[in-house]
Amino acid sequence: MVSAAKSEALLYLSDTSSKVYAYSYPSGQLVGTLTGLNTPQGECIDSAGDVWITEYLSKELAEYAHGGTQPIATLSDPGNPVGCSVDGATGNLAVANYYPATVEVYLNAQGTPTAYSDSAFPTYLSCTYDNAGDLFADSADSVGMITELPSGASELQTITLSKEIATLSMQWDGSYVSIVGSVDDKLSHGAARNARGTAPDARRGPIEVYRVSVSGSSGAVVGETALKNPIDKRVGTPSEQFWISGNAIIGPDSYRNGHTTDVLSWRYPRGGQPIHVIHTDWSEPWGTALSPATKTWLP
Repeated sequence: MVSAAKSEALLYLSDTSSKVYAYSYPSGQLVGTLTGLNTPQGECIDSAGDVWITEYLSKELAEYAHGGTQPIATLSDPGNPVGCSVDGATGNLAVANYYPATVEVYLNAQGTPTAYSDSAFPTYLSCTYDNAGDLFADSADSVGMITELPSGASELQTITLSKEIATLSMQWDGSYVSIVGSVDDKLSHGAARNARGTAPDARRGPIEVYRVSVSGSSGAVVGETALKNPIDKRVGTPSEQFWISGNAIIGPDSYRNGHTTDVLSWRYPRGGQPIHVIHTDWSEPWGTALSPATKTWLP
């Protein structure tokens, strides 16, 4: 890791094999590589700008300081972790486990987690906290639904979406639960198989970003954003973990017909053609997370 990295905004990109790459943002210069990880999948950022990385096969979570090269903390997870999220107010760390299908919550990102499950969800891929401390999670195999752990609650509750979306990834955008997904459920199953390290189904589009407003047990889709691909000019990217920062959305253009291994940025929620490209040579980019240069929490 170059010394200047600690003072720059860093975009972390996992390649699902053994490494996570750090790029200065928005310049896109590769400034460091985190090695020795076992199938890194998702990343999330805490209020200090530290990055948590989930390691799918080793069932571990590793925390790195902004610009750091060695873990400053590790946690053992009871399942195969894919996505994660940190509550900006409490510091609680939530983890979406693919198998067994649980959402684990580590109080203050420490100790032994509390497990939550919902019988309607046979797997989990990603999760996100909103500004009120409510936790949401999605499944690779449950179409038209997400699940919620309201702040202070002891059980997950199923949220029925107003559209039959096969969810792939989610993040709180500051106002809504923002979900990357498709009305074609084969996309969801393909992403699930890729998380287990096997080949995904062919991508059929369109993949869009759906903004969801949750009230009670219902989730109303109040907006849709099409993110176009610069190669084939069609909608359908990113298909893995994405990141929202203010009016930009960032994600890898991966695992689809006509894909590249680049990381693209679009205007959010406007969408359309990408406004910025970071070129990479990594074969299996999966998760992205942006750690700010200052100690300011990003969603």
